[in-house]
Amino acid sequence: MGSNWWLKFVLTLSLIVLAVRALVPTFGYQKPELMPVFRVEYETNAAKQIVKDKDGKPKIKYEKIKSGKNKGKVLKDEDGNPVPIFARDKNGNCIPEWTFSKVQILDDKGQPKLDPKTKKPIIKTYKNRKSIYDRKKNEKPLDARREYVKVPRKDSKGNVVTYTKKVTERKITKQPKLDKNGKPVKDKNGKPVIKTRIEFKKVTKKIPVLQTAQMTDAVWARCYLPKWYQMLFPYKRKIRLGLDLQGGTHLVMNVDVDKALATKAASLAEDLNSYLLNKQLIPKPKAGESSRFVFQPSNSQSVEVTVPGRCLPKKTVACKKNSDCKESGAVCESSVCISAKAKYCEKSSECGKDQTCNTDIPVQKFRGLIGGGKFRDNVRLKPLQGTKFAVRYDDESIKRSRDAAISQAIETIRGRVDSLGVSEPSISRYGDTQIVIQLPGLKNPQRAKELIGKTALLAFHVVEDDHRDSTTIFASMSSDIPKGVTSQVQSYNRPNESKSASGYDRFFYGEDKAVLVKWAKKWNKKLAEGFTKGTYARSYVIMLGQYDNRQSAKEKKELPWRTYLMWRKPSLTGEVLEEARPQIDSQNNRPEVGLNFNLRGADLFESMTGAHIGHRFAIVLEGKVDSAPVIQTRIGGGRARITLGGMGGYEQAMQDAKDLAFVLKSGSLPAPVDILYEKTIGPALGRDSIRRGLLSLLIGFILVLLFMIVYYRASGFNAVIALLLNMLFVTAAMASFGATLTLPGMAGILLTIGMAVDANILIFERIREEITAGKAVRVAVQNGYDKAFVTIIDANITTAIAGIVLYQYGSGPIRGFAVTLLIGIICSVFTALFVTRLLFDLFVRDRRVGRLSI
Repeated sequence: MGSNWWLKFVLTLSLIVLAVRALVPTFGYQKPELMPVFRVEYETNAAKQIVKDKDGKPKIKYEKIKSGKNKGKVLKDEDGNPVPIFARDKNGNCIPEWTFSKVQILDDKGQPKLDPKTKKPIIKTYKNRKSIYDRKKNEKPLDARREYVKVPRKDSKGNVVTYTKKVTERKITKQPKLDKNGKPVKDKNGKPVIKTRIEFKKVTKKIPVLQTAQMTDAVWARCYLPKWYQMLFPYKRKIRLGLDLQGGTHLVMNVDVDKALATKAASLAEDLNSYLLNKQLIPKPKAGESSRFVFQPSNSQSVEVTVPGRCLPKKTVACKKNSDCKESGAVCESSVCISAKAKYCEKSSECGKDQTCNTDIPVQKFRGLIGGGKFRDNVRLKPLQGTKFAVRYDDESIKRSRDAAISQAIETIRGRVDSLGVSEPSISRYGDTQIVIQLPGLKNPQRAKELIGKTALLAFHVVEDDHRDSTTIFASMSSDIPKGVTSQVQSYNRPNESKSASGYDRFFYGEDKAVLVKWAKKWNKKLAEGFTKGTYARSYVIMLGQYDNRQSAKEKKELPWRTYLMWRKPSLTGEVLEEARPQIDSQNNRPEVGLNFNLRGADLFESMTGAHIGHRFAIVLEGKVDSAPVIQTRIGGGRARITLGGMGGYEQAMQDAKDLAFVLKSGSLPAPVDILYEKTIGPALGRDSIRRGLLSLLIGFILVLLFMIVYYRASGFNAVIALLLNMLFVTAAMASFGATLTLPGMAGILLTIGMAVDANILIFERIREEITAGKAVRVAVQNGYDKAFVTIIDANITTAIAGIVLYQYGSGPIRGFAVTLLIGIICSVFTALFVTRLLFDLFVRDRRVGRLSI
């Protein structure tokens, strides 16, 4: 064994101590998730009276640092808050605050006291009664609950989430009472009579949104951990239970990357339109209209570009450079002089008698610009028909966009999941377009689905129901109305600032949303194809929103749906949003969401409202029109609001406003997500899984131990000790890394038990062979380990390779199995080759052992 046996012994003992130290937070004094309200100690004066501050509130005593350079300073927790000195009971435990409203009166014997008339137990009801420790000895609380600390909720940027609310403030002013001459009135003692005046005023205040605080290490250490524990076992990570063990929600969501690519194509359409306008290849559209030469079909990943011709003389002037063209402003294109006043055309009948519509030269220039301009590296061109082309990103750019959409969706969902307060959520990519979300311990899966699945695409579109083209479109749609859909024309007054006649709201509405959706899709397709010549039909899109046709606010009925005809291109999007907050509408006292735009968004919003005074603009959220108010005047300051419909109660509406404000601030998803698979596991099922899993581990462990002891006799105890240490090291490693224990992980531990014993069996059989061959015990042990070493390493390396592959390409449960398997392989190799060898060497050290029980 050599002289260094004690080093191996000290190393093994140190690892055992570290393993126990790592497991104490899991199986000993566990850290609670939420922070209850504890009583604190207050500063007192010499007369033992509580000292109060200038606001009349008692001054709290705070913990102070006792040593080091910061000695005497107030101790702060990891969130930067000072740690108070907590009040303690006779046993030294912190005293929590409790609230209870009902107590049962007891008699002298501790039995419930009965009412003489009803013969029922006497129950008293209290309001806002604090602390279970303050009750009388003959009172027993019935519905006591613990109070928890509330802290302001913060968004992903660290800003406090607030909502505005009108509150009544009381202002007390004290002034001397004056007589008719304006002199102070005095009492019989000669002192001025003070007149107290109380004023009530309604003010709007920003109120922070509160949530239950998480337990901090500082409070946890002082109220839950004994001093000896803090000295020997400082706080470490603990083993986390997976979804299948503690219950929760498992979601598989699919990201509609095609929609994200269509959004990217819309951005390409804007760039192409600006680029071709700058190069004078397409005409500038009229005010308020979008170009019909650059168009992106609905949900298409390509952009259609129609290159118009130019009216040129039938006998063109040849040139080599611009100076060869005599006309002022003319340029030399494709060896032909083109006048700056040359008219854009699509056919020769649109030109003069001596002119022809030349399309060859513009098409040639367009090909050259796309193939050699700023789009040459990532855009591909495909001819369609005549002078119409399809422009789209190349395959490499599309692949990058798909990956970016998935990554952005994961980060956005991660930010939204954090607001749910779920500890240790798992969010990972699965396959090409899917995301796996595991939310252990979640109690409200429906709210999680609603919060996570919201696309939060916010856009502002100008509504033009009384435009000349929209009138034509409305008339065409009126001749094709499906059953159950009604047409409606309503007039509305425009502000005097617009200097226009009354506006007209033309729309269709119906009770069956599915019918309207199908009909709107049909007409959106027709609009995209430009069904009416001479109009800008391709510039429009039809969207749906709810139509409030209730006669009175007290009516409770399902609202029908209606159509909105608006400009396809939004005037403003949620990208320029700086803040979204829940607030209260002062008119109807209902929750709503207030919006603040950044500087760029405020300028765009002001210019948009200024250009369309007297018209309506639609606030579109999640592809649905939320509202479409009339623009009364130019709106500066960059503020807007989203009203919340529905017939739900106030609390539900406020929760909806908070959720909507949060998802708007956390950013929109790059594309819609669909829930492909959903599984909710209850806590009872999780506890049953833990019980069955532990039972299987225990039975398997005991059977293996019995086999080793019966078959290998005294040497079997060596393997038993190694196996126990193996389990200790595996669980300690999982706790140290903060690994998640799942049911497949338990299967990995059970497999580790078998593999660890397998290594011991190889070694013991080799030792038996050496002893049978007549070798001495010490030599037999040495040769047994040397000959089994290569086989053990080879078997474990091949298994580790399989575990690495499972971890790399597997989903959540498979990864849990792979993690425990890899940790188990390392620990089993160590215990089989190092710990058992150490025990054998301790047995045969400096002894002449003639026989080995194996």
